[in-house]
Amino acid sequence: MNPNEVRNRETREWLEKALDDLESARVLAAADHAANALYHCQQSAEKSLKAFLTLHDRPFRKTHNLKELATRAQSSTYPSKGSRRRLMSDGLLLENALPRRPLRGRGRRVDGND
Repeated sequence: MNPNEVRNRETREWLEKALDDLESARVLAAADHAANALYHCQQSAEKSLKAFLTLHDRPFRKTHNLKELATRAQSSTYPSKGSRRRLMSDGLLLENALPRRPLRGRGRRVDGND
């Protein structure tokens, strides 16, 4: 496996974990377990940042500090349009997996469809 394939695999693993945490947050929020839902939102954000850093070959220490991870990510460059197209075709952009419309209330989309 070449270095790009390894990086893409690791990025995909971080994003899969982030999506699992996000789904857990949705389920918990729907069951009125706000504190636990917020915990999983934080976990999802953390893993999403780690995916971004992994994709951009930005080393990070073992931490749960979102501010530290975000600062590290901010110093990275955002992918160019060509790079974004490649990432989308590889299914590596988290935005591809999230709903296009904001959620309201208990996990329902704004348009009322679940």
